[in-house]
Amino acid sequence: MSEDPAQETGTEPRPGAGDSAAPPGHDPSSRPGHDGKPPHPPGPTPGQRGARWALWLGTGSLVLSLFQTLYRPVGLILAVGAIILGVQARRRARREHSLATGAVAGIVMGAVAIALSIPVLAINLFFRAEMDQYAKCRTSANTITDEQACKDAFARSVEKKLKLRPGSMRGGEIPF
Repeated sequence: MSEDPAQETGTEPRPGAGDSAAPPGHDPSSRPGHDGKPPHPPGPTPGQRGARWALWLGTGSLVLSLFQTLYRPVGLILAVGAIILGVQARRRARREHSLATGAVAGIVMGAVAIALSIPVLAINLFFRAEMDQYAKCRTSANTITDEQACKDAFARSVEKKLKLRPGSMRGGEIPF
């Protein structure tokens, strides 16, 4: 029994069949989409993974920036991460000639989260002493009258810090 099946059947072998060498004049890198590099393994490319991370970080930063009660700086940190990863994913995808689905959305959500976080963080830092005093007063308040006294003291301290007319904040309701 011979190694070449064409000899057993009596037919002529195909050009290039059984050889490890390509037929003359055939360049494997001339195939469409083949640039001489090994193909990517199945699944997302590194650019696509970075884009997905940017999208998730951007979403998380936007949510945490909207609800800045417990995690004030975390939303800002995630927003910066979303922008950095989104830009890197776009650059990598451009080099790989692929798509970075979600990178732009992550960048935009990160930018919106920063735009929301910075003013709120600045206000919190500016009124930090007044807010701390208000929180201490509220924890020791036992009645509704005590809670109202805490709100009034907070309003007076904010009016003093902002140099407003005394009593100008009395009509509004403090949201916390």
